[in-house]
Amino acid sequence: GFAFGSLCIGLPTGFFEFQPVSSSVTEVTTTAVKLFIMPSLVEEAIFRVGLTPSPSVRQVSGVRGALPVRLAAVTAYVLYHPFQAWTYYPEGASVFLHPSFLALATTLGVACDFLYTRTASLWCPTLLHWSVVSVWLLLLGGKNKFQEKS
Repeated sequence: GFAFGSLCIGLPTGFFEFQPVSSSVTEVTTTAVKLFIMPSLVEEAIFRVGLTPSPSVRQVSGVRGALPVRLAAVTAYVLYHPFQAWTYYPEGASVFLHPSFLALATTLGVACDFLYTRTASLWCPTLLHWSVVSVWLLLLGGKNKFQEKS
């Protein structure tokens, strides 16, 4: 469902374009490792695990009202990207403020929340986040989007 939704957003808007990076295997591997740590692991640790009650705790303690907290965490995750553009990463503004990017970030945030809720594990949403960002940056033109002038 996530892949289909993302393609429905990214292809018609031109946000996804098949443009594999022309880098060495070492550079691609290094990039993939860096992307696993940031944004994937760090953002999932903050926006999924840090901001929402653990699904296993909710099941044991019967914590109610988790949905508003989960929605707030997804909203914070999406808004974090424009915040980056407005503060410490202005060169990313053309990407982080793009409506297609924000729609894709929302879709990814919901999918990662779903995985975290179902598994109570940091690793499942982290792996999804990492694979999505890696494919976008390394194969679907994402890296070029950051290099374009706004």
